[in-house]
Amino acid sequence: DEEKVKDSLGHLVKNEEYLGGVLDFCGELNRFAVQRATARDEEKVKECRDLVENIMAQYLKFDFRNSGLRRKYDGLKYTLKNLETMLYELSLTHQGIKKTNVRKEDVAPKNSKAQEEDD
Repeated sequence: DEEKVKDSLGHLVKNEEYLGGVLDFCGELNRFAVQRATARDEEKVKECRDLVENIMAQYLKFDFRNSGLRRKYDGLKYTLKNLETMLYELSLTHQGIKKTNVRKEDVAPKNSKAQEEDD
């Protein structure tokens, strides 16, 4: 007989189903964080990262070898890495490092010698 846990609505679900649902939720958090990062909402991305980090800490206590949840658990690691990368990139844009100050004149000067020779 499989162990079961009650979900938020009081329904009994298998432990593996519940754990899988939490992992799916983390994938949705990642998608939400991408939207928030696009809007430059660094705080929301941090909240997502912190939540996924806390979930990861709990999932590290489990042994998922030879389990159907192993692939989903591996996805959690990639989700956390992706959130960390998003925050890093947001921090760069906030510092102005990613902004380039290339002027149009520097790329294609109006009166270059090559242009004069063509005329």
